[in-house]
Amino acid sequence: MEEATDGVRALLVEPKDLYMVWDIVSEFLGPACDTSGGRETLGTLRKSLITGIDHLFVIIDGKEVIGAVTYSVMEYKTGLRLLDIPMAGGVAMESQIGVVMDTIENLRRNLVCDRVTATGRRGWVRRLAEYGFQQRMYMVEQI
Repeated sequence: MEEATDGVRALLVEPKDLYMVWDIVSEFLGPACDTSGGRETLGTLRKSLITGIDHLFVIIDGKEVIGAVTYSVMEYKTGLRLLDIPMAGGVAMESQIGVVMDTIENLRRNLVCDRVTATGRRGWVRRLAEYGFQQRMYMVEQI
């Protein structure tokens, strides 16, 4: 699958091809791992991408990777299917957000998911509101 807008495009990364983009992807997704509260490290993320537990798409501007997004499908006992976006990072967000959101919507449809969920810092709540995302719940954690 490839989505494109004004020279910026998204490409799905197959597990066998992860080695080609891992160095730059790890730079983009490292901060998200660092703020995961110990739920993810670059090592565990890499393993889940290689084994196909989680999936990755990258955003490319010309020949340069400028962003990375991980996703998986979560199925609940109720039959609800969610496209889950646990990690995202990159540079030049304004130039890539349209392609990212188009790619997420196409993945949602193609994977027959009912909705999309995303985990991230508070700033994402405001940024994604224009794409129909709403904060649904709070998570609290004893530290």
